[in-house]
Amino acid sequence: MVSQDKKEFVINSHLSLKLEEGKTKIFVDGEEFLICKAVILNIPKDKISEVRSMDDILEVSEIIEDEEEFTKYSITPLTEFWVHCSNLQVWAENNYNADLLQTNLAFPLLKRLVDLGDIKAKRIFKEEIARRYAHGTYDTQNFLEFEEFLDYLTREELLVGGLSFEESSLLLDIIDFMKRIEITYEIVKSFDEDKVRHRMSSLERYLTLKNGHVYVFEFDLFHKTAHLFNRFSVFKGMRYLKLNLGDLMDNVPDLSRINCDSIVALDILHYSLSEIHSKLFDCFPNVEYLTIKSPFKHSLTNVDPISSLKKLKTLEFNDCISEKHLKKLNTIKNKNLKITNIKN
Repeated sequence: MVSQDKKEFVINSHLSLKLEEGKTKIFVDGEEFLICKAVILNIPKDKISEVRSMDDILEVSEIIEDEEEFTKYSITPLTEFWVHCSNLQVWAENNYNADLLQTNLAFPLLKRLVDLGDIKAKRIFKEEIARRYAHGTYDTQNFLEFEEFLDYLTREELLVGGLSFEESSLLLDIIDFMKRIEITYEIVKSFDEDKVRHRMSSLERYLTLKNGHVYVFEFDLFHKTAHLFNRFSVFKGMRYLKLNLGDLMDNVPDLSRINCDSIVALDILHYSLSEIHSKLFDCFPNVEYLTIKSPFKHSLTNVDPISSLKKLKTLEFNDCISEKHLKKLNTIKNKNLKITNIKN
């Protein structure tokens, strides 16, 4: 409802907008909450397929924020006012769906409504944090973390609210099992090996979430965890897997039911194996980037299974492969394969 004389637009009992002195202001329970500054001018046609939320739109669109730009594009204060009214009304009518507003507006506003006792806001507050963190851009995740919105959720609430039932169930089973052997997991918004390792102990593992899936994951694969690895096919969006291999040289568990075809980057750290069994590579038919490391020089004595990775583009390793076996690798008939020995 709009009052023409005051240029006030009432969205609900808590939320309204006013046009005062040429500026659009958001009010919550009669108190000024925010002065709106940005308007989206257009979305490039070739970027439309990438758009799933307002944050995605902000990444690909032309944004205008200052008065000179508004004048340049003939956007009057009244037009800007109606744009913001429409956005806020759609957001409220769609159960405060955080996809419909910029994250740095949606969540502070939603939290304020929760504090005021808005029943709908209370009901969806945690769900929206979890969902937007799991599906959001890096900037979205960074905002929710830096502004401490993640503190309102337990790790279990974040995973259950952000992932599918199958992925969250397996992930929680893994976290619970590994905790028994004193290995813990940390959710990070992006993975950089050096930065993550700098702040994590040797008993911590990492994972990242993207597009509603586990995106990057670290896993210790040995006989006691093979039953968990056998369920990895549910990780439909995983792109990068870091495997710490243990006691699997003899009596390799049945891996025939595993197909992690979404994984394109595989990082293997092996401690006690003289070979990596071919059955393991069969689980990752689409791997393009493979890294193999070991603390022991020339410890990998069977490189034949690597040739089964038909889409492999890059192979990196430290001195765990001898010159003899390196020459054997170079006979692989794949002109596009780049092989690099990373010296310790």
